[in-house]
Amino acid sequence: PMQQVVANMLTSDGQYIRRERTFAGVSYDTVETKVDKQTAENMASAMRSILEFSRAKERVIKAMQKEMDKEGALVKQMGGETSTIQGVNFGSSMHNLIGQMLLSLKAQESVNHAIERLKANERVILTVSNTMGSFLKDYAEDMDLNVGDPMALSFKELYDKYLEKQRFVTIKDGAGKTTKRRLTDAELGPELVAQFNAVRKQIAESGFGAAPISPIDYMHDQLRKAGYNTDEITGRKVVINYQSGTPILASRSSEIKDRIKAINGFNDGTIDVLILNQSGSTGISLHASSKFKDYRKRHMIIVQAEGNIDTHNEVS
Repeated sequence: PMQQVVANMLTSDGQYIRRERTFAGVSYDTVETKVDKQTAENMASAMRSILEFSRAKERVIKAMQKEMDKEGALVKQMGGETSTIQGVNFGSSMHNLIGQMLLSLKAQESVNHAIERLKANERVILTVSNTMGSFLKDYAEDMDLNVGDPMALSFKELYDKYLEKQRFVTIKDGAGKTTKRRLTDAELGPELVAQFNAVRKQIAESGFGAAPISPIDYMHDQLRKAGYNTDEITGRKVVINYQSGTPILASRSSEIKDRIKAINGFNDGTIDVLILNQSGSTGISLHASSKFKDYRKRHMIIVQAEGNIDTHNEVS
């Protein structure tokens, strides 16, 4: 990264002093993870179809903008502002879906690796970047679900939600008032409507396997079923409880006292596995130390690395 290159150049010239903790004695290994390749291909194929529809519908939006410009020509001559229309760009958010897909595909293997290290008498930390907290909260509100309600949510619903978003546009009139609405079949035209329906059919028929929609909750559930105590340090408040076999909407507290409880539990040995994201990247110590009641070796499994190298280094 450019930031690292510049820092190294300044250090060589004696204009920059960089201090960091040494990784001496710490191994940083990449472990190959086995995933369901067919499920991965089905997910990728559905994503490509959504992206193609998203790009195709931009032609309609541009045509609508031209019409608005014509209608607003007189208003503009008089010093006013014309209306503008903007659609949802799937390409700009596609990386979030890809990250969640990869995390979901690796969930079971990550659990297996964690159990292997636990049996070796080590304490385990699992790190993730995306918790799906915001999506679960929005989905529960959209579907009018309450805590304790069954939540039959899968990647099919997630993909459907992303596809449906592509039909929404935001219109800003000359006065600055903004409205959001769904493009009608007439506005899309028969060709795009057919394409939209074909993508929806593809999503419905794609086999997404057993990929869990909430990987963190899945890992909690599998580790607890194996007899281990788990906790987490994240900012999410909406979770899925897989314990009964039927996913149930649940809530969790993410206050400072809960974070401290998780840290203390991990360091005194009552918590076997700790799952965290960038919320646990600063201001805490989870390293083995004689100061803690449980000073067994720690083993960090980076299930999903942070996109920002600085945040990644802080977490690790």
